[in-house]
Amino acid sequence: ALTDYDKEKAREHLEAGYVLARKTNDKRRQAYFFKEMGGLLFDLAKYEQSRSSYDTAITRYEELMRLSKNQEELNNYRLAKVDCLTGLGLLSAKLFYFQESIRYYLDAIESVSDVNTKERDNRLLYLYLNIASNYYELEDFSSSLKYDQQSLKYVDEKEDVDGYITGHLFVADDYGSLFQTDSS
Repeated sequence: ALTDYDKEKAREHLEAGYVLARKTNDKRRQAYFFKEMGGLLFDLAKYEQSRSSYDTAITRYEELMRLSKNQEELNNYRLAKVDCLTGLGLLSAKLFYFQESIRYYLDAIESVSDVNTKERDNRLLYLYLNIASNYYELEDFSSSLKYDQQSLKYVDEKEDVDGYITGHLFVADDYGSLFQTDSS
């Protein structure tokens, strides 16, 4: 993706797409713009602008969800909202607001509780890992273990080897931090 190697060019393309989305009153692409811009601004360490962009995207996705009559479309909007909440969680953790970060992640989990797709499971895997990481930073190893173990329910060892390994390593590390070396 362009954002991986030329952030300014990516920003130009996003903004050009937003102009078109506004001209055609394409609400879905407008919401997408704010979601992607939130991530780009995060990468550029423009955290308050990133937060604002994610907040706007969430508002837009919630509006789209209210108007949606198609289940697949509704699920896609929910997953996009989860991506925004995840971005806000990462942003909060980056600024050492771990409790706020956890709240964003828990909101994201709740947002997709009734979505039943493989994409949801992948999001849940990493949301639980992120919550556990925050608790680990707070040195609440019992809570960290609880959420790392929860993440393992959503990992597919054949399709996401990284998630599988990461999840099990985190559980082992939690047990080690709790001085339960046999479990580790």
